[in-house]
Amino acid sequence: MNESEEAPTFKLIKFPSNKRQHSQKRSWGETFQELKTYQAKNGNCNVPFRKEGLGKLGQWVTKQKRNRNQLTIEQINELDSIGFNWKKLDQRNEDRWMEMYKRLQDYRRKIGDCQVINLYKPDPALGRWVSCQRGLNKFGRLSEDRFKLLSRLDFIWHLKDPGDRRQ
Repeated sequence: MNESEEAPTFKLIKFPSNKRQHSQKRSWGETFQELKTYQAKNGNCNVPFRKEGLGKLGQWVTKQKRNRNQLTIEQINELDSIGFNWKKLDQRNEDRWMEMYKRLQDYRRKIGDCQVINLYKPDPALGRWVSCQRGLNKFGRLSEDRFKLLSRLDFIWHLKDPGDRRQ
């Protein structure tokens, strides 16, 4: 650089330290309002994690559960006020599994076996669930505890003749 050229000067721009915090709180509030709208429409706060159009909201809900200890008391109270379900997905899945297991117990008491057909008209979800348990076991993805619970009901793991199942 020769004497006629000036060195470039740069201006340091400072942002107020609370500006970023403010925008994060506003963003939390906006997303909370979106959840509130979802809850009013669906009757719960269990937003699907991967459903098209709801993915970001579902991810936000999961993040609130995971980071509950980082939320303010006000945020926790707001979530509680709309019936936010703090159970993590694993627990909700466990609750759902036990609910279906109890339905299978009822079926067994009434019918005498656990051979629920896939399209069982009185309870189609039970038929699909029973079929799913067989598939999970077949591919080694059913936990040992669940295997034992189902086996106690004389659950038939391998159907010899699929046409032999009761309606």
